[in-house]
Amino acid sequence: MIVKMKFLTITAHKRDIDRICDQYLSKYEIQLENALSEQKTYYAKRYSFDNSHTIEQLYKNCLNHLYTVERRKFPYSLSAVNTYLFLKEEEIHKLTTTLECIRYGLTAKETLEYAGGVQKP
Repeated sequence: MIVKMKFLTITAHKRDIDRICDQYLSKYEIQLENALSEQKTYYAKRYSFDNSHTIEQLYKNCLNHLYTVERRKFPYSLSAVNTYLFLKEEEIHKLTTTLECIRYGLTAKETLEYAGGVQKP
């Protein structure tokens, strides 16, 4: 049976797309077309989109950058308080991650990798 196809464009790291396809899309009978292309947009030229970061890490880095820029730009506004709360939330997340690593008996190097202190080789 021939069914009309719908096209979907996804822009992300190849590793993340492969992970999503393996986890969620492999159970359906769909055909995925591999059409990887290098983006030559303004943002692709301005920022390095290498495979060393996941989507979540890029998102966290962008948020951190936006909050710190807004705090510097408007130091006497509510953005300074908002940035402070964001940074405290990130600190709580790192502390929770570190405590969980200690709880499960991970080594110091693995704990630093999870907490964001060391890049994975």
